Amino acid sequence: MALEAGSTLGHYEVVSSLGAGGMGEVYRAMDTKLGREVAIKLLLEEVSTDPERLARFEREARVLASLNHNNIATLYAFEREGDTSFLVMELVEGETLADRIKRGAMPVDEALPVFLQIAEGLEAAHEKGVIHRDLKPANIKVSEDGQVKILDFGLAKAMAVEGSASGDDGLSESPTLTLAATQRGQILGTAAYMAPEQARGQAVDRRADIWAFGVCLFEALTASRGFDAQTAPETLAKILEREPEWEQLPPPTPASIVRLLRRCLTKPARDRLHDIADARIEISDALRNPESQRVVATVPAGGHGAFSVSTLAMVIVVALTTLAAGLWLGTAWRQRSEPRSPPTAAVVVRTEIDFPAEAPLGFGTTALGFDSPQVAVSPDGALIVYIGKYGPGTLLYQRPINSFDEPEPIEGTEGALFAFFSPDGDWLGFLTNQEVKKVSLREGDRPQTVCKARNPTHAAWVADGTIFFAEDEGFTLSSVPEAGGTVTEIDSLGVGGRQTYLSDVLPDGKHALIQTALTSIGHDYANTYLLSLETLERKLLIERGYDARYVPTGHLLFARSGTLYAVAFDIAALEVFGASVPVVPDVRMESLFGQAQVAFSATGTLVYVPGSDAAIGKIASIDRGTEAVEFLDLPERVYGYFEFSPDGSRIALQVADVNDYIVIWDRVAKTERRLTVPGNAGWPKWSQDGDEIAFTAAMPGQGHGLFIAAADRDEEPQLVFMGETRVAPGSWHPDGDRLGVYSFDGRFRFGFLEIGDDTVRWASRSDASEAAPYFSRDGRWFAHSSNRTGRYEIRVRSYPGDEADEQISTNGGMEPYVCRGCDELFYRDGDRWFAHTFRQGRKIEFGPAQLVFETDFIDTPGRSYDVSSDGQQLFVVKRAHEQINAKLHVVVNWFEELKRLVPTE
Repeated sequence: MALEAGSTLGHYEVVSSLGAGGMGEVYRAMDTKLGREVAIKLLLEEVSTDPERLARFEREARVLASLNHNNIATLYAFEREGDTSFLVMELVEGETLADRIKRGAMPVDEALPVFLQIAEGLEAAHEKGVIHRDLKPANIKVSEDGQVKILDFGLAKAMAVEGSASGDDGLSESPTLTLAATQRGQILGTAAYMAPEQARGQAVDRRADIWAFGVCLFEALTASRGFDAQTAPETLAKILEREPEWEQLPPPTPASIVRLLRRCLTKPARDRLHDIADARIEISDALRNPESQRVVATVPAGGHGAFSVSTLAMVIVVALTTLAAGLWLGTAWRQRSEPRSPPTAAVVVRTEIDFPAEAPLGFGTTALGFDSPQVAVSPDGALIVYIGKYGPGTLLYQRPINSFDEPEPIEGTEGALFAFFSPDGDWLGFLTNQEVKKVSLREGDRPQTVCKARNPTHAAWVADGTIFFAEDEGFTLSSVPEAGGTVTEIDSLGVGGRQTYLSDVLPDGKHALIQTALTSIGHDYANTYLLSLETLERKLLIERGYDARYVPTGHLLFARSGTLYAVAFDIAALEVFGASVPVVPDVRMESLFGQAQVAFSATGTLVYVPGSDAAIGKIASIDRGTEAVEFLDLPERVYGYFEFSPDGSRIALQVADVNDYIVIWDRVAKTERRLTVPGNAGWPKWSQDGDEIAFTAAMPGQGHGLFIAAADRDEEPQLVFMGETRVAPGSWHPDGDRLGVYSFDGRFRFGFLEIGDDTVRWASRSDASEAAPYFSRDGRWFAHSSNRTGRYEIRVRSYPGDEADEQISTNGGMEPYVCRGCDELFYRDGDRWFAHTFRQGRKIEFGPAQLVFETDFIDTPGRSYDVSSDGQQLFVVKRAHEQINAKLHVVVNWFEELKRLVPTE
């Protein structure tokens, strides 16, 4: 529908029409609430009236609204007024790049500053995982003062039809190509900027934007399209079959820009420039050093692809330098024992490595369920090893950094949870649920067991041949000789019930970096300490930082809120100095368990998984029959333990903060009430009548208390137990007079507390970790977890009798839960949930295990899930934002950049 000046949509008053675009009519309007001018884009009728496409558009618009960069036009809102759906966007003044090109070719010194800004905008969006998919001069505006804004970022995907024949990323994602309401010129305009893979209807990634960037730059410098014809099919054919007419480039074009254009417009995506940041760097260099770049780049007429002599000479120099570096990387792995020197040119190079769909990164597949670190890099930077999915479990894969080959599986590494190299790079160590192992990759031998271990999490191999590793879910630090032998327990890291984990061991083998979540479950609020492995003394190094690693440049790297930070570190004095500086944004991290997906080599190669804090999530339900996922109407936060009330109408949730707190969410009224709690509170457990909630709280200077609070009124909670270590409620007995509880003071143990009595009757019968007692509905028996066999399994025992317990699970299990309204015992193993039906008579009889749910989720301390009373819905915390699991970012010679960002002198 057309809007007249003065008409309104909600609180937006139309000022004038700005024209028609690929998505519909565009208007200048006034936001009467905020008093600012905006651009309103009315969606086409075929989108507005299609519920599925409208829902998809809204989902994509939420992601696009997160983009915040000077060179990207901001998307403010996606709104509806009656039957009209519209976008509210930043109003960008100025002319489009298409309008500027109509006046003639842009001189090099005019075009390069514009395209530098375009590259910066693309880089910022790509780092957020957003691809434009419809980049063209008409979608780029340049203001009078030279400010560049990219328009309609990522909206091509939002306009697409779900499940189109070409897939999520194919031709259908160009609205100006496929929507019938567009004009002929717009159709040709979009086709002319399509990458070959996009023209074929194949899946696209950021390299399609890089192709379009090259086409736009070529057009700006020549005032002609690199691929142009009378019809869209002819245009697409040119893209697939022909080269641009390189001789049209003006003589003053710098040779480096010609090379850049060729790398952007290489037809096979795998051989094309992989990162727009490299284009930004090339253009920046050309602008900073214009005289050194003034190599004539003219191509003789008729000589498509032929350089002039001077250009060819420059290319040869660059090629030889690159070849030398590539040969060094390629031979380094095969010649580990031979002395070698690093490449002479310390050029920082960024690239990506994509992984095949059949062997993606293996997030969330550990027995504990959380994201353990997934990547390792050999000391010389020549080999990447990662933990990949392998059926229901994991397997290690290797890939030379300079290879285009698919990653190869490493035989015998099934179940790997953490990988690490020996200092000389001759061996790869790895952890499983029960062992520390090593394998020689040069010889192709089968892995060897170094020692047994109780649920290890992290490890480090130092030069004297000692392997340090954390076990008991990270609470105990142990060591073992690399050849095997006696395991020495060094320290119980979890003293005081605090979540403390090993991060790294310094090269001297005498000091470790450990992280302690002081009172909160969220490691964004953890501190990093230096632990003397001889005296066990601890010294604070970093406040609010986790997963710290030492790097030989004299820095400590650490994680916080999705960003990698660095601080200078004097390894002789064992002191940090100077300010902490953010050095790598948008890194996948897991703040609940204090882990970052980062690895680096001794030679300065950095490898990381792009993403953000993977612990930020929302509560989701998974249907037992259909596996359909539905998010509950709750805010995005870092959640800890949560549990539904017995009638399912309310949820008690632990929320991570500097001091964790508990909220009660009413599912009917959609209201939230914060529970009155002391200190740092969590692990809420509903009584069976739904009137009370038991929880634990850390109270600095006093210890750890177990409390009971009224669920529906604000009053001071009742203290029922106080101890030196945290004691968490496992479940209520049906009579409401006692609680099953468990503590974690290095190893888990469980017991029972009579309410009104300030003592716990500890009932664990093993030196292993045993936790999470859960009562049956009649209170005659309970289930618990135990790792006395070397891995966690579910066992049941009568209550309060002294009969021997019975092992129920046979292939791993933890976090037992007895269904409230059905005769099933649930538990999980990694990201799979099993159920045993049971029948109660004089003896309890359990049926065989059934796999009932399988889904990715965010593990939380304590039981990380709940089940509906009929057993048909699983509730877990799922990630609020999609994480990129199929690629790694690789930065060669990154230490050069680190030293520049964080000087150590």
